[in-house]
Amino acid sequence: DNSLSKRSLAAHFVASTSLRYGLTSRSINDLGGSEIQRLRGYFSADYEFNSRGEIDPEPMRTNVRIVVKLHTEVCPLACENFVKLCEGNDRKVGESGKSQTYESCNVHRVQSDFVLQSGDFVFGNGTG
Repeated sequence: DNSLSKRSLAAHFVASTSLRYGLTSRSINDLGGSEIQRLRGYFSADYEFNSRGEIDPEPMRTNVRIVVKLHTEVCPLACENFVKLCEGNDRKVGESGKSQTYESCNVHRVQSDFVLQSGDFVFGNGTG
């Protein structure tokens, strides 16, 4: 199932073409239900994007439990930092003033048995 890549392409499509199609936001997460319904039509009419594959603009499941195996013997500092971000604390990050924690942080990409890409505390879309 490549639903994550389809959702990612849909998010990129919205961010890149929101003005062209009169969408209310550059973030797919902020679009209303009727805008989500129209995305497939906009996408199929847009040659630049529809040649890249299919999209899935529907909201993804939330509150999914992820189990991560940490290799403290290989990279102890990275593991320690990861645990701190999972536990959460009140330290701030940059000028955004947002808490430095993975709580409610979006996951942008998952490659099974390899990597999970997340941690955009600022914008929540992988660019921060």
